[in-house]
Parts: sequence; C-alpha cells; structure tokens
Amino acid sequence: MPFAAFFVAVCLVLCIFDAARKAALCILLGAAVGMASVLHTANRLERIRVQYAGRPLVLTAEVESTADSYDPGIVDAVLHVEKVNGSAASFRVECSALPECKAGERVQGRFILSAPASGSRVGLYADGIALQAEMDEDGPELTVLGESGSFRARTHRLQQRLSASLRRRMDGKTGVICLRPCAAPTGARVLPMCWW
Repeated sequence: MPFAAFFVAVCLVLCIFDAARKAALCILLGAAVGMASVLHTANRLERIRVQYAGRPLVLTAEVESTADSYDPGIVDAVLHVEKVNGSAASFRVECSALPECKAGERVQGRFILSAPASGSRVGLYADGIALQAEMDEDGPELTVLGESGSFRARTHRLQQRLSASLRRRMDGKTGVICLRPCAAPTGARVLPMCWW
C-alpha cells in the first residue's frame, strides 16, 4: 500500500508545473526519508526481539526511569540494557515489577524478555522500547551495581541536587502564584495576582 502511494505521488510530481514541482519534490523526498527511518527502526527492534525474546538472560542495565507500583518495595521501570550475558548490547526494555531501585543506578539480574502485546507494541516501539522484561524467579536477585556514569544519569543527579538546594533556600514567607482562585490549598499564602 505505501509503495502505491509513492507511485501516485511521483506521477503527480511529473504532471504538475515547474513552479510547484520543487516543493512537491521536497515533500516527496521528506516522506521517503521518513519511511526509510521507520523501516530501519522497525527492523532493528525486530532483530532485537528475535535475538533475545523468550529465554532467561543476565542483563546489566541502567535504570532510566521508575514509577511507583501497587506493591510496596516494587517499581515499574524502563531499563537501558548495556550487556546481555556479558556481551555488549544497547536497547531499552520495560519492566513492570522490579525490586526497589532509583533512576540512574546500574543493576544486574536475570530476566526473561518477551515481545510487547500487539495493543501496546506501537506505543512502546515509538518510545524505543524493544521488549518487556520480567525478573526470572529461578535466577539470582537483582544486584545494584552503583550509580551510572552516563550523561543522562549525571544530569538527573544534578537536577535532584539543584531542586533540593532550592527547597532548602525557600523560606516560609515565599508565596504561591495562583493560576485559578480554587487552586490554592487551604491556609496557603497567595500572591495577589492571578493568571487566566
């Protein structure tokens, strides 16, 4: 189907006048580059899925982000895999039940990787997440290897330090800018300005 659309677009470019031909050609080339990028990414994610899905693997990964889970001591996390069974790798996985850890830490554990469900596959692929990971119950427990030295982890730690510094320096006399009259918490000091 996409190839038929490109064929029709090429025929239209050949039939229109010279003045509009350049603009149409730019649009057509942009669509071709976009299509090539989508196909390249889909092929890369498919190769990762075929290579690693369905068997237990020892992963060394950086925790990119975490979200609270319903169970205490468990987080939902996105991991950037650095090593698979000791060999270098580079892809992202989503883990829905990981023992307590923080973004920016390096972890190692035994996981079973699986392809995402077809309903969530497009959204995960758009985020660059190739597979979903579950801790292998028969394998060793998750080991925290320390803080990661990646740029993402270093900037996250810097952001946390700056945020803590700002909170320490704010005193109790600092007011809140009220966006709407009902948005102010009870007892809060509100500056006399409102933005609508």
